[in-house]
Amino acid sequence: MLNKNWFRNKFWRQVLELATPEGASSYRDFTFKNWCLRRLGARVGENVAVGRRFDCLLHLLSALHIDNHVNISNDVAIYAFGKVSIGSFTAIASHCVFTNGTHDISTHQPKAGRLVIGRGVFIGLGARIIGPVTIGDNALIAAGATVISDVPEGMVMAGNPAKCIGRRPLAKRVWHFPDLWYDPSTFTLIDNPAGEAQPLPQNEP
Repeated sequence: MLNKNWFRNKFWRQVLELATPEGASSYRDFTFKNWCLRRLGARVGENVAVGRRFDCLLHLLSALHIDNHVNISNDVAIYAFGKVSIGSFTAIASHCVFTNGTHDISTHQPKAGRLVIGRGVFIGLGARIIGPVTIGDNALIAAGATVISDVPEGMVMAGNPAKCIGRRPLAKRVWHFPDLWYDPSTFTLIDNPAGEAQPLPQNEP
């Protein structure tokens, strides 16, 4: 006899997929999906976009915290065995995988720790973030990189395992989905002709 949790998970996975709009051009298009994620226990900020075929551990979704103005592309998996937090204005490209669950190399005993993605981080196509690590603000993770240790803020990481190859050059304003600009030093929107930064409320970590 099938476990009732199997039916629950199957139901919510279908709902989450149906709630994901094709060709979304606004954060408003993700309102219902964000409501579903909150209903399942995740902490989701304002103006968040989570793409199609998002994979996660539904029974542990309360460990996931997504701050304001985060863009997660299609085919991303976040396996939150412990707390996972994603800072504001972070952009995650397609086919990335995050997990903070690992095994002890001698005993194979499962263990997990906190995984922290800072603000304004860009994570390229197919990157892997593994283990309890912290990625600093404005870091850039290259496509296909495998991150297994902490990343200082503003660094560019590439390779497997990922190594620092330089510092990310930052303009005074940075583009973000769907067509926004923000100040990477204050993480505030720039939405007026004068280009002055407007403060945004931040969720507590």
